[in-house]
Amino acid sequence: MANWDDRFLEFTYDYGGATPKRIADDDHIQVSRQYVAKRLRELSDHGLLNKIGRGSYTITKEGKYYLAGAYDAENQEFIEYELRNYEWLILESEEKINDFQSWFDDKFSTT
Repeated sequence: MANWDDRFLEFTYDYGGATPKRIADDDHIQVSRQYVAKRLRELSDHGLLNKIGRGSYTITKEGKYYLAGAYDAENQEFIEYELRNYEWLILESEEKINDFQSWFDDKFSTT
């Protein structure tokens, strides 16, 4: 993990997705768009972000848990005991809601 990686993950989580330009344009980010793009690709390669196309990324379950201190990115394993009960409940609830939304969209899509 590089110096800005946590902030890039937080930004992606907070805004529901991100692009290198959007992150680099943020007043709190002090690095170039090219650097952001490089790091987002690297975070995606390690499973913390999901590239959804055209330079856009969303955070993965692993990325969310990493931010909460419950995922060891180096060993690629979850660390459940590091979370307080309410943090685990929030993360698991978000995953279930996302899974249901995907199922619902697939089942009832009109396209």
